[in-house]
Amino acid sequence: MKVTTKFDGDGDGVNYVTLGSEIMNTNYVFPYNNGVWDGQGPIWINDHCNRVTSDFLIWYDVSDYITSSDVLTLVNVSKPDDTQPLDGRVKAIILVVAYNNQACESCNVTHYWVNQGHDTDSYKTDDEGYPYTGNTTFDTSAVYTPGEANLTVLPLSSFNGNYTFNSDDQLTWANPHQGSYFQWQNWDVTSLISGGSNSYMTYGRNEEDDRPLYSGYFKIRLLC
Repeated sequence: MKVTTKFDGDGDGVNYVTLGSEIMNTNYVFPYNNGVWDGQGPIWINDHCNRVTSDFLIWYDVSDYITSSDVLTLVNVSKPDDTQPLDGRVKAIILVVAYNNQACESCNVTHYWVNQGHDTDSYKTDDEGYPYTGNTTFDTSAVYTPGEANLTVLPLSSFNGNYTFNSDDQLTWANPHQGSYFQWQNWDVTSLISGGSNSYMTYGRNEEDDRPLYSGYFKIRLLC
């Protein structure tokens, strides 16, 4: 599979810059198969592209290309010879924006953390008696008195997952099924930030069968 990504930083639909043309031909073996841990886990294609199960994650720094509040992105998926494949769906395109308002001396300091990854929790290992809960750490030790702290998760799954943040209590979500693959959830976690300490988050698939459309797979790739 070949993925070509173009970006237009002024939104006029004319001045596209090609960010990359990636050849994605790889084989993925799930880490646990038929009672044996024999898979490789994440497959790294290069330093800005990897694969977990059937999904690929590609990221580019577009800071130098943005000249307007309106931007455009084009993603074309094809076979390496540029013919169209049977299945090359793009599940999500995400622009993460962070800025430093140096012109405002009286403004409060804003910190950003973007934990980018590609992790999955599957019924396969759970059914074999190896339940999995993923985790990640945010280096929030520089924050002592947060005026406001927000947490956003952007998973790929048919149903939202279960999350904790600096607590054993699960974070709640109001909209468990937002789309066929793409999910978005945001929380105010100001009261959960401890001054001068890192923040610890866990995530995993929802295993409660009494909820409709619960996910056999749960995948996450962006936390901020």
